[in-house]
Amino acid sequence: MGPFEGVIFDCDGVLVNSEPIANQVLAEYLTREVGFAITAEESHRRFTGMVFFQIEDLLRTDHDLDLPKGWVDLHFEALYVRYREELKAIPGTIELIDALDSAGIPWGVASQSAPDYLAFVLDLIGIGERARGRIASSKDVPNPKPAPDVYLLACRKVGCDPVRTAVVEDSPTGARAGVAAGCTVFGYAGDRPEAELVEAGAVKALQEMSALRPILTGR
Repeated sequence: MGPFEGVIFDCDGVLVNSEPIANQVLAEYLTREVGFAITAEESHRRFTGMVFFQIEDLLRTDHDLDLPKGWVDLHFEALYVRYREELKAIPGTIELIDALDSAGIPWGVASQSAPDYLAFVLDLIGIGERARGRIASSKDVPNPKPAPDVYLLACRKVGCDPVRTAVVEDSPTGARAGVAAGCTVFGYAGDRPEAELVEAGAVKALQEMSALRPILTGR
């Protein structure tokens, strides 16, 4: 599989432990304000890897539910409060990035999230400055994941050929995007069955971020 010219990380659930927090906040909002009862676990299963208009479309199509105007802004207001209190790097992530830097392997970030959000969370875990100039957002491309656009943009920013690039993803939607871009996808299965990521195209799914270090760096 290796050696790789570059490594592109998804952000939420791969670099930062945002998924449980975000899904709890989303579930609380949908249950309390919209009357759509859902747990954080169900929110994670159904919505992780989607952008907000995809969540809106799913709820409209499957449940005939239209979310109120401005709900995304309210969601982020509550989310940022929780992030300042609880957000952390996924265990082993900073060490893996340090190892990539030491090995001279460039890395970047490709996410469904907006640029200002990405700057905020990466700064919170202390790698915002290191990632600057190498962050691709779905807001910057025509189509979000599972389309390959955001991974192709990230590869251009990092300066690596997609076919010689490793992608680290935690959602089936993101894994499919990486595969569509021509990258080699590794699944981080910290909070979902490994089989879901393999079925979506990951060549391997691992429970610990530290297990990726020898695969990605050869050390």
